[in-house]
Parts: sequence; structure tokens; C-alpha cells
Amino acid sequence: MLAKDDKSKKYKLICVIAGICVYIITLFVPYETLLNYIMTYCGYSGCVVAVVCIVRYFIIKSRDKKEGLFTESV
Repeated sequence: MLAKDDKSKKYKLICVIAGICVYIITLFVPYETLLNYIMTYCGYSGCVVAVVCIVRYFIIKSRDKKEGLFTESV
């Protein structure tokens, strides 16, 4: 994070600058185009998170099985 304390002047300055940048971007980029990019990257990041969760699940499951912590589901 660029500024840790949300009451500091640095944090407030960063927020104002970010707000101005977003305002300028939204003036020149049509909403449909902006939304198309945002939703595309949200989909990609969601797929990456899902793959990481699935891989992590199988890693933990195999480790628990090796340590004898595996319980059979009913």
C-alpha cells in the first residue's frame, strides 16, 4: 500500500489524485468500452483464483491423507 494511515495527508493526496485520474479517464473512454475491459479482467482473475483454489484443495487433501488425517465422507 502506498499510504498505511488513512488519516495522513499522503493518503488523502493519493485519493484525490486517483479520483482525478478516474474522472479524466471516464470523460474520454465510453462506458461500454470501459465496462468491457473491466469485466474481461474480472473473469480472467476469477478463473485464476478458481484454479488456485482447486489445486490447493488437492494439495491439502493429499497431505492430510499422508498424515492420516483423511476422513471418509458419508
